[in-house]
Formats: sequence, structure tokens, C-alpha cells
Amino acid sequence: MLWVLERAPQQRLRMHEPADTPVIARSNLTRLVDKLEKDGLVDRERVANDRQGAYARITESGCDMPRRMWAVYGPAIEELFLRHLTSEENAMLPEIMMRLLAPVRARSRADRGSRAERGAS
Repeated sequence: MLWVLERAPQQRLRMHEPADTPVIARSNLTRLVDKLEKDGLVDRERVANDRQGAYARITESGCDMPRRMWAVYGPAIEELFLRHLTSEENAMLPEIMMRLLAPVRARSRADRGSRAERGAS
């Protein structure tokens, strides 16, 4: 969620928008934002002229969290995965990961389109 918000315009999204990504399940979204808000990593910002609408916005502390996490996860990723690959294989990883992610993103776009069509009818 922090990664998604950090890359969003103005580092915020309407509360329903992160569920449109292949990373976050709609059923867990409110609970996740509640926990991140409690931890000071995101806050909710009311939408002007929309009493029910809110943005989830990453805080400065939330922006700093991935850097702090990398200190822990980076060495583990290196030890458990990357050191077992050649430099050529490591160089291919970004392309391979994008190819694996492409069908997930396509399905997510199709799901959004289906929801939009159902909402328009």
C-alpha cells in the first residue's frame, strides 16, 4: 500500500482506488488503511464536497518506511535469491517480472472495465 501511495499523484488516492491495483485486495483495504493510519504511515483526508469520500495519503513517515524496510529485506533477498543466480540472470529479472505481472495488470484493467460497465447500466 505504501508503495502504491508513494507513486500516486500527490501521494494520495481515493480510498477505493488502491483496490484497483493487482497488489491490494478490496476486502482488506479498509482494515489495512486503519492499521497504517494507527502506525502514522498514512492519514485520511476528506474529499471536498463529498461527505463519504476520503483519500488515503502517505505521510512522511510512510515515505521513509520502505527505505527502513530495505535494510532488513535487502540482505535477505540477496542471500535467499539473488546470490543463487548469475549476473546475467539477475539482469534478466526485471524483464521477467514485468512479463509475469502483465497478465495480472490486464486482468485488473478488465475487472475495472467490467465494474464500470455494470455501474453505467
